[in-house]
Amino acid sequence: MIANQLLIERELPVEEAFLDVVTKQYGAGVEAIDFGGPANLRAAIARINSWARRRTNEHVRELVPPGGLDSYTQLAALNAVYFRGKWEEPFESRHTHPAPFHVDEQAVVTVPFMGKQLEAAYARSGEASLVELPFRGQELSMVFLLPATTRTLEKVVEGLEPTVLSTWLDRLEPRRVCLMIPRFDIAASRPIDLRPQLEALGMPVAFMPNKADFSGISGAVQLRLD
Repeated sequence: MIANQLLIERELPVEEAFLDVVTKQYGAGVEAIDFGGPANLRAAIARINSWARRRTNEHVRELVPPGGLDSYTQLAALNAVYFRGKWEEPFESRHTHPAPFHVDEQAVVTVPFMGKQLEAAYARSGEASLVELPFRGQELSMVFLLPATTRTLEKVVEGLEPTVLSTWLDRLEPRRVCLMIPRFDIAASRPIDLRPQLEALGMPVAFMPNKADFSGISGAVQLRLD
């Protein structure tokens, strides 16, 4: 599930063309709000987090932490992603048992491992073994990567360029496999700062005062990313 919402400072005039794209192309709701003053900022953060909890069935409980907005905020673009898929071929709980999981070359912890024999897309190289498991409906899948015994996870990840991954995925072929996977949840343990990634993708100017150009959103004030 993907939810989008746009909160706009009540006094900020916004281009109709931008709002049209936001609502029609991204299915986002648009709401006018007052970001001025400490009380209004606290109310805005509470409103955002309530929206996130409601749209993700309580799985995303805090989209914006306390102090995450300030009085300079003119617009907040919200995006919450929640996915709870079921495997096309479910793992049976009676085949889940504790086993050692190697976190790295030194650390080993005991965790529940799900076990199953099934036919799955499988590939193997000198670097790693891969297996792809589809979720119910087969529109989405997850690829698991196990480093070869001669390679560490860090080394495999360092060399995991898009072309390398694409080559490995092209080698996937149906095969009967005996699979053991640690039971897991995926969640961000801390807020993720996207600025370094966006700057690396060529967007440094978007964060610069007096240089960022978001006039397509509003020409009334000098907007920038923060």
